[in-house]
Amino acid sequence: MKAQDLQQLLDNGNVLTPEHIVYEANDDAMLFYFSVEKAGKPYHSKATIDWSGLNWIISKASQMGMEIYDEVSTKLFDSFEKIREYNFEKVAFVEAFEDQQAA
Repeated sequence: MKAQDLQQLLDNGNVLTPEHIVYEANDDAMLFYFSVEKAGKPYHSKATIDWSGLNWIISKASQMGMEIYDEVSTKLFDSFEKIREYNFEKVAFVEAFEDQQAA
């Protein structure tokens, strides 16, 4: 999943709640576990994300005042473990529409 695919999940007022990322050493992609709330109903899912997807997640967290870059880097890439995992604290990404912001 690329950054634009993740952004599309937020379109139309959906809520994206990241749960965790799993990275296997010597692999080019990461497995991203998350839920998307549509019309008040949560749908749990997982997807393979690429580097642009990871950057999008870090950027969204930063926009919310959560600086997770160092922790994600340490947990996923500065380890000798074969399987590495980063667990998110309780956080949800919501894309606000401009007309809602004006209200």
